[in-house]
Amino acid sequence: MKYQNNAYVNVDDYSRVNEIGNQIKDLDCVLSYKTRDENNETIINATFQALKIGAKVIGHTIGPRITRYDVQVDANASIQAIPRYVSDISQRLGGVQARFEPIVAGKVTSGLEVPNKESATIGFKEIVSVLPNGEKNRLMIPFGKNITGEIKYADLSKFPHLLIGGATGSGKTTTFV
Repeated sequence: MKYQNNAYVNVDDYSRVNEIGNQIKDLDCVLSYKTRDENNETIINATFQALKIGAKVIGHTIGPRITRYDVQVDANASIQAIPRYVSDISQRLGGVQARFEPIVAGKVTSGLEVPNKESATIGFKEIVSVLPNGEKNRLMIPFGKNITGEIKYADLSKFPHLLIGGATGSGKTTTFV
């Protein structure tokens, strides 16, 4: 028994606590993936129109760290005109560092990648749970999620060398335990 809110509460029922905890974790995951700015699409389209680029945003994909906006270029416009205006788009989005991808694999559109306001946390259990099992897959190492939510991993035994790069304090020494 525990005293809480001017009453004694039975804390032996862990199933309810776990259920609530799982709901909160699921909610946090959903909220963290929906952190893109709703106005970005409007701002990008207005910038394309103001600069007479001949392109428009027709969709988006929200990833853990960035949102990729699907950009469709008009038939009479050149795709090579857009990279010249990425700095203008970045400035109008509030100074964020946008990046333009002229070719997105598997799509007929180009991509404009804009960082989310908040990055989603990807749990270790979540990425390890999808690794293949078995004797041949003992050295599988997860890297994380890509923008589409697919978990990326590789077989460490097939790496002749491994270089881990990153800024000071980014966690390179804690990568392998």
